[in-house]
Amino acid sequence: MALTDTVAEELQRAVQGVLPGVRALRQDLHAHPEIALHEKRTAACVRDALRAAGLAPWPPLLDTDVIAELPGADSRTTICLRADMDALPIDETTDCTYRSTTPGMAHSCGHDGHTAMLVGAARVLAARQGPLPVNVRFVFQPGEEIVAAGRDLVARGACDGVSAAYALHGWPGLPVGVVAGRSGPVMAAAAFFSVQLTGSGCHGSTPECGNSPLTAAAEIVQALERLHADVQAEDGSVVSVCSLRGGQSANVIPERCRIEGTVRYLEAARGAQLEQRIRAVITQRCDARSIQADLDYTSRYALPTINSEAASARARSLVQHHLGSALWHELTAPSMSSEDFAYYLEGREGAMLRLGMGEESPSLHNPAYNFNDDALANGIFTLCALALAGA
Repeated sequence: MALTDTVAEELQRAVQGVLPGVRALRQDLHAHPEIALHEKRTAACVRDALRAAGLAPWPPLLDTDVIAELPGADSRTTICLRADMDALPIDETTDCTYRSTTPGMAHSCGHDGHTAMLVGAARVLAARQGPLPVNVRFVFQPGEEIVAAGRDLVARGACDGVSAAYALHGWPGLPVGVVAGRSGPVMAAAAFFSVQLTGSGCHGSTPECGNSPLTAAAEIVQALERLHADVQAEDGSVVSVCSLRGGQSANVIPERCRIEGTVRYLEAARGAQLEQRIRAVITQRCDARSIQADLDYTSRYALPTINSEAASARARSLVQHHLGSALWHELTAPSMSSEDFAYYLEGREGAMLRLGMGEESPSLHNPAYNFNDDALANGIFTLCALALAGA
């Protein structure tokens, strides 16, 4: 089905029809955040909404995921629309009437908005008369934060038979309702490192009686800062030390201390190279001081999120033609934050698009962040348009 102006106008009316319910759902989810792989209530709300729209959710693949599919005229082609459902372990600081009711948890990355928009898209598409042009699979994913559960969900079949996959992410700094994208990398791959350094503790008055791990830690932090400067100059990669912990007293040299940080890069092959260079920095400094180093290096977000050229062009065309050229923003550079939507895009067409939350919006992962409901309509329309335009 071509997305004609007539079809687009019908979509706009349908989106307005579901908007009050979508907004209410978004605010309800915001008030009841759940973190990675514990999204029981959220998943139940989504299942109830899909069943009310006439959809039959699949049996869960990861316990708290929700997946449903609408059949299309071309049963050989399936488009996946994905939303993440989990919140963050953060105390919310907004003053909205529907603020988090769960201490230590908040939707500070806007997944409540992502989930509500995809429910809205499912309602609109399910209510259309006649078959859709292709199958449309709605994937509500748990655990995007912290555990990268998208990798496991895809491995268990969430994208089997899928030709193209799309997702929207609310994005502060863009005007409200603007859709942004580009072909190529839009978000980085990520790894995380934690190294425990073990030496010999002693009284602070006699440092010669011990072997302080703090001295080695200081050298490692400085060396990793230099490594960051080198790799950023090479290709934009990032090495960040984010935590240094050791010692509890002003006159006790500790036996142990710990350094933690993150690595970001835009080519999958770069990950192993950066890990090797970080290990070399730690080994060299620790060997020189006879300090034991135990390094834990994990890379669940091992793939950068790379939009295909065809999918990006399709999104750009749909938004510019049906929402207006002013509502499309062409990204000029990727973000070095990470997303497990990268696994949905591996080996297929698709795109992760950004949806403007407002130029003055607090940043993502900020305790004051709140998804902007004024962007819901454009988000739902864009998801529906991508489905109806086919693959």
